Amino acid sequence: MPDLDDRGQLSGRLNKLVDEHVLPGEQIRVIVRGASDTAMVCTDARLISMNRDVSWGWVANTKVVAFDLKDLTGVLFEDGIVTGAFSVQGVGIIPTRDPGDPHRLVLYRGQYEQARRATIKIRELIAEAKAAIAPEASSPAADPVESIRRLGELLDAGLITPEQFDHKRAELLSRL
Repeated sequence: MPDLDDRGQLSGRLNKLVDEHVLPGEQIRVIVRGASDTAMVCTDARLISMNRDVSWGWVANTKVVAFDLKDLTGVLFEDGIVTGAFSVQGVGIIPTRDPGDPHRLVLYRGQYEQARRATIKIRELIAEAKAAIAPEASSPAADPVESIRRLGELLDAGLITPEQFDHKRAELLSRL
């Protein structure tokens, strides 16, 4: 099983697209390789989808779409008997089953384990991005009880891990 950020799992064509679309200073944190030479690459700030544009049954160019992590609400991994999917979730984002949908990556069964691991890591990165812009998280005058309630909502939504919740809750309770 390759490391989540191992670019060696990508084809030369996809690596070239990564070089063209990852911004200076961004660090690749997670790569989800999909079927038919497709992938989603998550940096510390964005998730970049590289999906094949299919029209009239012919594979055309690769469509590259980037999403800011702070604008996403999550990612979803679905497994099936033969194929599965890895989808981006956010306000106004509606993944479809259409080939080439930039919000959804088709997976083969052999790619499931990496996709499961990537789902957990990308959810953590989304939570970190949201926490970095949340004014109540950075404000010392914020109500710790209300902050713990909000953390509980993030935990329930699967955007943070139980360990992250416990650590931050202990930090907030020490302020009381």
